[in-house]
Order: sequence, then structure tokens, then C-alpha cells
Amino acid sequence: MADYYDDNAAAPGRRNGWTPQIKIRGSSFLSAQDSIIDALSHAPNIFISPDDSPVLLEVKDGTVTRVKAHDMIRYSGSIYRLVKEKKAKDNVILEPLDLPLAAAAALLTAPLLGRGFRPLSVVSDRPVLLKSGDIVYRPGYTMVEGEGVEIVKSGVDWDSLIKPSPTYEDALAAIDFLWEFIKEFNFVADVDRSVASAVFLTAAIWKSAPWLRPAPFFGFSATQKGTGKSLLASVVASPIMSFSQEKPLIIAHGFSDEEFMKRYAGAAIKGQEAVIVDNVIRRLNGGDLAIKATEKRSSDRELGFTINHVTRQMLTVVTGNNLTVDEDMHRRTLRSRQEALQRLDSRVFSRSPTELMLEAQKLRPEIVAAALTIASATIRLAPPLQNQMSSFEDWSAVVPRALVWLGRENPLLALKVHASDDEESSRFRAFVLSAADWFARKGGKHFAGGFSAHDLATTAMAMDGDNAPIETDLYQACATVAPSSSFFGRFARVDATKLGYFLRGIAGKPHVTDSGRLIRIVSAGRDASSSRRVALYSVEIDGNHVTPGSPPPATNVFKAPPPNHICEICGDPASSGRGAPGSPHGVVRWFCREHIDSWKLTPLRDSPATSPSAPDLSLTPSESGNEDDDEEYEWESADDDSGE
Repeated sequence: MADYYDDNAAAPGRRNGWTPQIKIRGSSFLSAQDSIIDALSHAPNIFISPDDSPVLLEVKDGTVTRVKAHDMIRYSGSIYRLVKEKKAKDNVILEPLDLPLAAAAALLTAPLLGRGFRPLSVVSDRPVLLKSGDIVYRPGYTMVEGEGVEIVKSGVDWDSLIKPSPTYEDALAAIDFLWEFIKEFNFVADVDRSVASAVFLTAAIWKSAPWLRPAPFFGFSATQKGTGKSLLASVVASPIMSFSQEKPLIIAHGFSDEEFMKRYAGAAIKGQEAVIVDNVIRRLNGGDLAIKATEKRSSDRELGFTINHVTRQMLTVVTGNNLTVDEDMHRRTLRSRQEALQRLDSRVFSRSPTELMLEAQKLRPEIVAAALTIASATIRLAPPLQNQMSSFEDWSAVVPRALVWLGRENPLLALKVHASDDEESSRFRAFVLSAADWFARKGGKHFAGGFSAHDLATTAMAMDGDNAPIETDLYQACATVAPSSSFFGRFARVDATKLGYFLRGIAGKPHVTDSGRLIRIVSAGRDASSSRRVALYSVEIDGNHVTPGSPPPATNVFKAPPPNHICEICGDPASSGRGAPGSPHGVVRWFCREHIDSWKLTPLRDSPATSPSAPDLSLTPSESGNEDDDEEYEWESADDDSGE
């Protein structure tokens, strides 16, 4: 590795193992304030935050914590020693004193800039990566591209793991090594695997290259539970942790954005480098969270206190079934889709989930070395990336650039794949699927002729013994599209009036699922038994009315396309497959979300197996030109000149 020395790495006179003695005159400790601050500025483990209103930071066992008043008292005797003259018979002795709590609190408000403190951005137990591509490792404090980094000893022989000037072949071998940890997970397309690789690379160099921040949020989504989203998130985010820790902090999303942001801010205040938001059950909203995604540093208020903390960006990975984000978070989040071919607990891996996590922890130095090799070679040798992710230019110039250079799919294409998951479409999707599932399972008990907005709102608000929604998915869908300003316990009520307007607006609008099933919520007339003649609605799947109380449509609906399938019209990754139900030839064609609404396939009249030569099948719209009428599309043979 390159030799790297910084004249500003250590302030002159930095004291180790020597405690200055400060004499207190009279009864006031204010006279000793400057001397105490000077002693703190020369302590090897005390720093300040790198902002305009800095606060004191302490590094202990590789962890950064904010210095509080009780810490100032604890430093008395180790970083400084307070004494006071006391006459005893014929001589004067120096009596030790403790710093009062009020005086300690006053010290924390004293100006710190220009007092010799070192700004600290990162504590790293691994080499640092410079913008030039050089990799350096020298334990102690150093400045890296304007960021203060405290490198602590890790006991790893980095010189044997990282070559001074890695080549393309070295980078290719390194990416193949990282690939081994995620190869057994089922991804929908190559771009989804590439997003997982981007998380892996980002986590491994997060502490080594603080100048890469901010980095986007990452998400792992699937159409059903048990596909291994949480395990995948833990594996690819684990390299950010120190070598003695297993995996990052995991927090719940919860039922309230306000409650979630308290948890998220609490993790940032405690100095967490990474956080996994597991099993997101609602749309991921922007607002304060959008700021966290695009800013290196932001302000958070500690719960129960009025003090604001300036916190650093955490590497954030979210998981959820049918994960959706709002418009603010769409351009800030790269999502990876997993295929629900088989549940995790029923699949056979070469390594169990526990063994995979333990191996990722055991080989963490090798993972970090591989990622640094890739990043160093990319910076020095790879051609620039043409399109970068807005607000994340520095990150885009290393991680996506490296993957494209090494022959992988560009992870930024995930933004195009999920372009249709804006706020309106995601709300519509979740609502239609939840309402259809509920109506098929239970609607027949009370709403055989259809359901009203009031029926749906009442069912969504039904609570169990713990005052939690019984129909969780239905409640989340209804509360998202029709929230009330009042609450039932900790849950927002569902506004039946708003829900009625929403149902009226979506009635008849088709939703095509990932397996190609067409679901509509349709009008079922009005309730003649009611004096108000309220509007009733029902559910149709593939044009057939759903009989209430039948098996849930989820058994046939929630399926994703096999990996590597692309849309036949535009070539983008496919999201849905449409075939000819009951057709003996079993042909299935694949389309993206943009084009699936325009095509509905019907069975061929003759099976290719019974024809002398199987014709080349091409899908063409009918002559009506009405793309909204799904019944106007048919299979047509390019070899059939008769038009039959």
C-alpha cells in the first residue's frame, strides 16, 4: 500500500499517559475552564464533531459517543486532575477535588473551535481509500479528503490481503469472491442481483471512504414472506461492522412514521453506522427520511431531551413484501426484487443461514480487502460512468461504475424498473390486492351481494384483544388511502367517506398482478335495503366475478416472473407473464408493467403440437384500436394468411 503521511494527523504536544494538574483558586471552577479544555484537546481519545457548532466526542473501543456532563466528571483523574491548596500545620498540601455537575455542564457549552481539537468523521478498523485510488493504513488520526479519520488497530495483516496497484484481473477475482455470498438467493433479474452487490460493496468501503457519502437507501422486496430478504440484507450490510460484531442494528418500521423516525434518529445518535429496517408494512415515506438519504450530516433530537445532535448518514437497508416508496424516496432508493419460487425454510442451501452469517463475519477482512481492491482498480482504470445517480455523484463514480466495468448489470437501472411504483400506483396496488383477498376469504359471511365503503372501513378497523388490527393488510391499505385525523389507541381510524370517494374513483380500473392476473374492483349497484341506497362494490379476477368466501386469490396471484425474462415490446425486465389459460401449448409471454395493461392473451385455436409445423406466434392488437378493452386482444399467427 502507498505511504501516506499527514502533517496535521496529530496536534503537537499530544499527551499520552500524562495527566495535567489544574489548581483551583477560591471557590469558583470557572477560572479552570480554559485549562480543562486545553487538557481535553490534548487527550488522544477526545475529538470534536466536524460542523459549525461542534460537540465533544469520545472514542472508546472503536465506538464514538458524545461527551456528556457525567463523562466530564469521569475524566477528572485520567485526562486532568483538579486540586486545591489546603493548609496543614506548617505546610500547604494539594487536596484533590471533584468537578461539580453544574460546572461540568457549563464546560460543554464553552466554545471549542480554535482550541486545538481534532474533527472526527469516522472511526475505522480498516485501511482508508483516497480519491486517487491509493489505499493506506496507518493506525492513528489522519485527514482523508477533508474528513477526520481515527484508524484503530485491528490485528489484520492488510498488506498480505491488498495489492498496492490492483489490476482488472484482481478486481474481477474480487467481485467473483463477493458473488459467492449472494449467489444462492433468487433474484428476479440481473439488475436485482446487481443492486445486492452494490450494497455489499458500499458496506465494505463505508468506513474506508467517508468522502463517498451520501449513498442511496437500498431495499429488498418480494411478493411473499419467507424468501430470505432479511437474511440477504444482514449478509450484504454486515461488512460495515467491526470484526467482532455479527450484523447491523435491526429496527421495525411500525405503524407510524413519527414512531419510526424516533427509532431511526435514536440509532443515528448512538453512532450506528448501518441500520436494517425490517419487514416494512407500509409505504416508505419521504420527509425527514429523504433528508437522511441525501445529506452527509443532519440534526436529530434525542428522545426526552431538548438537545439536538448532528448525526452522520447511516447505511440504510429496508426489507418488505411488495415494498413501495413515495415519490420523494423513489429517486433516493435502489430496490432489489427477490423471486418467491420457494420459501426460505423449505429451500436447500449449501450453507444454512447461520453458517452463512458466521462465514461472512469470519471472512470480513477478506471481504473488505476485496471491496477495496475493486474500488481502487475502478478509480484508477475504469472508464467514467455515463449516467450517474442525482445527489449521489461521488458514490455513483465508484460503486455502479465498478459493477458495470466488471461486466455486471448497472444497478442504477433499478430506478427505471421501479419507475411505475409512484405514490398513486403503489397505493392502488396495495388496496386492490388487500380488498380482493379479504372479499374472497370472508366477504360472503355478511356481504354476499357486495360491500360498501362503510363495510370495508368497519372491517379494517376491527381490533383483536391487543387492540391491533385483525386484518393487518386491509387496515394498512385503507388507512393509507383514507386516513382519519382521529385515532383508536395508536392506530389512525379509517375515514369511510374518503374511502367511498376512493372506491368510486378506482371502480373498473384494472390491476395486473405479477403473475398476469387481472383484478378489478367493480360496481355492484346500490343497496336497495338501505334508505340511502349506498353504493356497493364487488371483485372480479380475469373477468370472472369472485364468489365471496372462496379461496383467496393470493394462491394464484402473487407470483413473480422467472429471472432474466424481459418485456417483448421494449426489452426492459419483465414484471408479469401473460399466457393462454388452459391452452395445451402452455405459451407464456412476458411484459413490463408499462405494456402489460395493453395485452390480454387468449388461447390459440389449434395447438402447435397438432399442427404440421408450429407457426411463429406474434402478438398483435385487434383492429378496434381500443387498448382499454382487454377482450379485444388475441393470439395471431404470422404464418396464417387467411386471418383465421
